[in-house]
Amino acid sequence: MSKSCESSRSLQEHDHEANETFKSFQLLDVDDSESVREMPCSSKFSRISHRSERSLPKQEDLVALRDKAETLRSELEDLQILNDNMCAEGIDALSVAELRSLLGPLEQGLLSVETQVAKKRIEQEEIDRRMVKQEFGEEGDTDDVKLWIQSKRDQSLDLQLLAAKKRSFFRRTGRERRRSTESRKHWDDHETLVQAIKKMKREIPILQLWNRRMCGEDIDGMDFFELLVLRRQINIGRVYIRYWVLEKGGKLGNYESIGGENEHGGERRKVS
Repeated sequence: MSKSCESSRSLQEHDHEANETFKSFQLLDVDDSESVREMPCSSKFSRISHRSERSLPKQEDLVALRDKAETLRSELEDLQILNDNMCAEGIDALSVAELRSLLGPLEQGLLSVETQVAKKRIEQEEIDRRMVKQEFGEEGDTDDVKLWIQSKRDQSLDLQLLAAKKRSFFRRTGRERRRSTESRKHWDDHETLVQAIKKMKREIPILQLWNRRMCGEDIDGMDFFELLVLRRQINIGRVYIRYWVLEKGGKLGNYESIGGENEHGGERRKVS
């Protein structure tokens, strides 16, 4: 009986000792994990600090960025002014020679667009026939069908006219930017400069494309309705430029006889 009690007490003491040892190990584990977590944090902050010091833009970097931004801004403004002028905006102050230099590319552009419109009209008529067949079956030569086709064409034309209004809005905001120094107010800030450069790099190719299309270039990928609106824009520009050439006492020369559809550039709601 005494041996059994002694064994029981011995086991209890052994268990107690084991528990205390386990608790001490737990404490050691916690302390070790805390110190392990602290070490990478301090080294992490050290790395961030060193990285931020390295990433601080130098003065010569800012100067180079400002030079690049100024070059892009100058190129963008030239493109904006040319696009304005070809759309007959801000042309009253131009000389006769400057007006004639705009008129030549527009007249040639009109001829190219007219040729492309004739090709795309045939394609559009085929598209219309397929839509009618899909919607009404074989019987498609009725007044109702013709009205339906016309409504579809008017919808497509409206979308392109809306896009033209957006381009006009971009031209107006571009003019306002040119008159204001606000856009360059924070060009001492590295991030602002980087963002300004990115924005101008996006805008420049868009304006280049618009200007080429006003001259009848890069129009092969345009659909029938895009070409109709482009023809309208070219007509508006050329009519007003011709007016100012004559108003300033100049002569139209070789451009006298070139007319083109819808001479005054007015919008024709019936698409044909």
